[in-house]
Amino acid sequence: MIRYLHTCITVTEDPSDEEILSNLHILDDPKDIPVAIGAKGAGSDYLVTGDKELLKAQITPAITNKKLLQLIFQDDSNNDQLP
Repeated sequence: MIRYLHTCITVTEDPSDEEILSNLHILDDPKDIPVAIGAKGAGSDYLVTGDKELLKAQITPAITNKKLLQLIFQDDSNNDQLP
């Protein structure tokens, strides 16, 4: 399962200071802005987070760790083998 998760994860570069400053209006917590911009810029299917504001934001689809595990095990029960 670890190999499967590794194929699903994307690590992105930090957004530029200019990009962060131009998006200060999108969230209340400025520390969350680079995370949201990175997830959106990477074209993520989901942002996995426990942060309540990011979960509510409409910037990119966000899910909890629990929901991610539900999706993985649902997928696992529909397939004999994961890649």
